[in-house]
Amino acid sequence: MINTNITNFRKDIFGLLEQTVKYNEPINVKTKDGNAVIISEEDYNGLMETLYSSQFPV
Repeated sequence: MINTNITNFRKDIFGLLEQTVKYNEPINVKTKDGNAVIISEEDYNGLMETLYSSQFPV
């Protein structure tokens, strides 16, 4: 996981997002009001599929 603050995220948003998309590397962005985690669409879709699948007993 890449850790950065909001100022550095703004400076290098393209490069950071490119790493997230290409290498599925999440980004933890720290702000004064809390943190946000940015993940690739591929990882997001995988999480949603896992949550959906876990709703049904085996």
